[in-house]
Amino acid sequence: MEHENDDNDNEFPVLTLTEATFGNAIKSNKYLLIAFYLPWCAYCKRLEPIFENAAMELKKEAIAAKFARVDGSTNQSLCEQLKIEGYPTLIWFKNGQSRNYEGLRDSLSLIGYVKLRCRASIKVLLNADAIARFIHENSFAAVAFVHKDTEDDFRAFEEIADSLGAATGLSFAFAIAPNIRTLTSTIHLYVERDLIHSPIPFTEATPSFISSIPGLFPLIGAITADNYDSYIRRGLPLVWAFLETNNRENNITLLKEVASTTKGILSWVWVDAVAFTQNAEDMGLSPPWPGVVLHDILHNQKYIFAGTWDSVSFLAWSLQVLNKID
Repeated sequence: MEHENDDNDNEFPVLTLTEATFGNAIKSNKYLLIAFYLPWCAYCKRLEPIFENAAMELKKEAIAAKFARVDGSTNQSLCEQLKIEGYPTLIWFKNGQSRNYEGLRDSLSLIGYVKLRCRASIKVLLNADAIARFIHENSFAAVAFVHKDTEDDFRAFEEIADSLGAATGLSFAFAIAPNIRTLTSTIHLYVERDLIHSPIPFTEATPSFISSIPGLFPLIGAITADNYDSYIRRGLPLVWAFLETNNRENNITLLKEVASTTKGILSWVWVDAVAFTQNAEDMGLSPPWPGVVLHDILHNQKYIFAGTWDSVSFLAWSLQVLNKID
């Protein structure tokens, strides 16, 4: 992470900060993800291209966030002030407030985290039409129904949205519903316009609880930077299908049959094989496509499917791999 630039460099996607420029960078950037590193650290060197790639992709999409780096060997006072205990350490700053980034250190995770943190997190819905429209327009929606419009309720939901947004990929709305039967503010979860769980009190709406709700995930869905982290946090072994455009829908239909049998045991996702060839190769796959690999997230083991492309073979393979994992 030793690219030479300064905080006025508009070409390179990652700013280089020092103790002298750090304060101004925090004040002048609403959203900032900073990597604290040591030049000789092997883990830092491994993170460098991943961090730069994520920064470049977000810059192309005009996401209102900056990436920056701080050399811990030459900025020791700053690192002590921020209580940096190991390298690399990633810290997210929003309006000067910081929190450690604790997600996976790959481009998809970083991009998804930043995009969700930069998203206009909560819409306020004031009538039934607005509520219905929000649910219709958002495939994964969390709507807080509150008895009356109070600052305390909104701030509480804002904290929940800030925490859950990066974990689940949900879109959030705050609905004023004075005629609801309970005085307890609750969150309603909708997937493809269907309510998938009983109303959840604010006190129970933790990332781990929300992510554990089976209906929050489709049988097989497209994995993107926005929802990647939610699948990882779900904790189930993840089956990746790398598909070309040709015959994609038929392949998804076939895999959905197997996914319905392993519901709640495996997560199934698909991704464009051409656009994400490098990801496929990192998992041990290569053309021709399609290709399928099961990633045991807990033990970081990968199992490639090498059988006949039919539902019976896929089911037998997935169950065989699950037996190995157990």
